[in-house]
Amino acid sequence: MVVYEEKNAKNLIHPIDRSWEIWRFCPHRFAANIYIGCSHACVYCYARSLRPDYHKRIEVRINAVELARRELKWWKGRLQPVNFGSATDPYQTAEEKYKLVRGVLEEFYNFNSPCFIATKSDLVLRDIDIISKLSSKNLCAVLFTIITLDEKLKKKLEPFSPSIERRLRAIEELSETGIPVNVRIDPILPYINDDPTVLKELISTLSGLGVRHIISSVLKISKTVWKNFKRFLGKYDYTLIKKYEKLYFKKGFEDLAGYRRAETTYRHKVLKQIAELCKEYKLTFGTCKEGFFDLHTARCSGLKLKGRYYPSLENYWKFIRERKAFTSLEDIMHVAESFRTSKKYRRKLRVAWLKGLLFKDIPGVKQERDLEQGVVYRIEGD
Repeated sequence: MVVYEEKNAKNLIHPIDRSWEIWRFCPHRFAANIYIGCSHACVYCYARSLRPDYHKRIEVRINAVELARRELKWWKGRLQPVNFGSATDPYQTAEEKYKLVRGVLEEFYNFNSPCFIATKSDLVLRDIDIISKLSSKNLCAVLFTIITLDEKLKKKLEPFSPSIERRLRAIEELSETGIPVNVRIDPILPYINDDPTVLKELISTLSGLGVRHIISSVLKISKTVWKNFKRFLGKYDYTLIKKYEKLYFKKGFEDLAGYRRAETTYRHKVLKQIAELCKEYKLTFGTCKEGFFDLHTARCSGLKLKGRYYPSLENYWKFIRERKAFTSLEDIMHVAESFRTSKKYRRKLRVAWLKGLLFKDIPGVKQERDLEQGVVYRIEGD
């Protein structure tokens, strides 16, 4: 049974650059979660690490509309695109009862502020008119998550989320209205939804429905994710447990956010397959916090909305590749300044550079020390 807790929150729109991984990879770092907790109960959910009852106790920010109005007035058009759903689905079952999202979207329209909706629910169609109005001003896009077309598998992985059929219908209707729709095939679950034939069918289907861009990454494992997912594997195919332990804990590594990552060779192979399928079906492609920028044909999220964007690791990677020579901290600071970044941001960039964190675990980037310039980087092979 899901319990709703109504609360008057102190704020709604907030930055999400608290971890190095978000700070390094994400060009848009603001979120507005109207609900805290998500009833979909996906077995791979990262946010369930926040508390054990994350999928059963949903905090409802009942003053979300008022907060949006106040905060957007304060920001006065200086916002990056705001993510509706960085930790929870804004159109989960709670939204059927509370109907808060529409009011928040209307405030974003009134203040000409950009946002994007990350969801697994066809309930988004209820607000297609206001989303369309935002989209017509290049202020809104929808990001659906679909990791399989197999409904039986979906029910095991995402037990209380809307069906695949309902999501596909919603994607088609949104696309026909002219609203940009991108899809997250995320996460890729090794040995489960990574078969090339299955991926081809999925991408072919999405292309036919008007999807413009695909985002993908391989499952990242925290202690909580592993606890929930290992339980799932025990029921789905217990022989996969040892394969995951080998892929993640023997051959993998821990990233700067504390997640276990699968072996780099495996990750690049499966994501390259998706990138090639996207090219075949004329979709753009980007990975999420993977570092395989050689596979990208657009910004990671595929978003082309109005608004400010911070420089991401991909911008720095492209700069170094184009130079085809060692790049110094002074060079990279010029890139950051071209984005009109704050002094606080540039101080953090300096720390990341000097401590070797900026390009940590990014394949193909070589770090060296120069007597005159200190720490320098270049793309291997260039």
